[in-house]
Amino acid sequence: MPFFSVSKKIILSIIIILGLLGALFFFWFALEEERFLVQEMKNQAQAIYYYIDMTRQWISGHGGIYVKKENHFLLLTPSHFTKEIATFAQHKIPYQIRVAVINAQNPNHRPDEFEKEAIRRLQNGQKEVWKIINAPEPIFRYAAPLRFSQECLSCHSEFKNNIQGCISIGIPATNAFKEFRKKKFFLGVYIASTLVVVLAGLIVVIRFFLLDPLEDLIDAFRRVEEGDLKTKISLERGQEWRRLAKSFNRMVEKLASHQKELEIKIQEATQELKSAYEELKRIERYKSEFFSNITHDLKTPLTSIKLATEILMRKDKRDDPQLFIIQKNAEKLTSMINNLLNYSKIESGRIKLNIKREDLIELLDDVIFTVQPLAQDKGVRLELKAPETPVMVPFDKERMFQVFLNLLANAVKFSPREASVVISVDQRPDSVVVSVEDYGPGIPEEEWPRIFEKFYRGSETKSDGMGLGLAICRGILQAHGGEIWISKPNHAGIIFNVRLPLRSDNE
Repeated sequence: MPFFSVSKKIILSIIIILGLLGALFFFWFALEEERFLVQEMKNQAQAIYYYIDMTRQWISGHGGIYVKKENHFLLLTPSHFTKEIATFAQHKIPYQIRVAVINAQNPNHRPDEFEKEAIRRLQNGQKEVWKIINAPEPIFRYAAPLRFSQECLSCHSEFKNNIQGCISIGIPATNAFKEFRKKKFFLGVYIASTLVVVLAGLIVVIRFFLLDPLEDLIDAFRRVEEGDLKTKISLERGQEWRRLAKSFNRMVEKLASHQKELEIKIQEATQELKSAYEELKRIERYKSEFFSNITHDLKTPLTSIKLATEILMRKDKRDDPQLFIIQKNAEKLTSMINNLLNYSKIESGRIKLNIKREDLIELLDDVIFTVQPLAQDKGVRLELKAPETPVMVPFDKERMFQVFLNLLANAVKFSPREASVVISVDQRPDSVVVSVEDYGPGIPEEEWPRIFEKFYRGSETKSDGMGLGLAICRGILQAHGGEIWISKPNHAGIIFNVRLPLRSDNE
């Protein structure tokens, strides 16, 4: 099963979704718990502040209070009361209470950094200021305005229209945050455990009702894909799966039925094609035999005509043009019949090769020598570009002579007067390529795929041949394990390329 199969993708998706939901719930709950903790400390600080503030106002409203100290009574003002209650609180409760005033003469009332910032904010209209400071243990700091009643303003006139101080309360938060971290840890453990249990339950349920039948269905499709049309499945995990299994089984049955029908039709078509192919081979054999027989039968009377013409020309001392015409046409017919015989042998696979390792340069020299009179008659220059050393290649000398003679004669025939025909030899590691390049009218590129077909004559050719020359050339080269193709030079004309392997199985 692939690593990222459907079942694993579903399980992975469930894990990711539940994990995200659990993480979101954990962070939300932790944030709300922290807010609740801070609000509780704020509420405590507010209660202390309001208690002190109301007590100060009550004392101020009664002109102070007298407290007994040893054997006499002392008058306590609101400021003295705040100081005394702060001193008393240091030993009884964990809270820190003090009065902070800007430019205070009493060092005990000089504000620290938090109180300075709090007084500044209170002067700007803020009703209260609070902050959690971690130095070194966390402490909740709270500050609210230092307010004076009308009775107090006679002595503290500087506070009449402006806030110059605050009541500062500090509540230690170490235990509270320690308890908060403990709750957060247990909450994380609880959420993780719950997610694991829920995930395990979901996986069991999903695997039983979804993944297992889905894997069975995928396996059944795989067997059908491999060609097993006898596959049947039974999914008893719910009504939907049972309907799907029935539909799948009906589909496979129809596929099997269609396959049988198709196999029968293919067998019938194959038999028809086989019969048609046999008939075609028989017709092709008859055609080859017909060409072979008719050309063989034609050679006998043509040979007699040629001999009779030669005898008449020797007896008649004059140059009789009619005899010359008979002789030329007889030679032409002989060439055409020989081409038919050669192609018939090639097509039927009856061509016999006498392959020997020969010098290709020497063969090309012989072909050039043979074509030279035709070239001189048109003023065409024949140029051979070849290595100075012999190029030994395995080939049938008579057949390859016929190939290059055909190519070179065609090149001269279609070249304009005073043009050139270049024969180039390129020796490669495993073969030799001979190129015959002319400067004639060329061959349209759309005709290149058909130029080597039998009986095909180009649309622009003026030759009266049968269109077998290039087909014979290709057949001879294929019998040698070589090939022939056309390429276009960078000037008017055409290039015929012949490749011969340096090793031959028939050698």
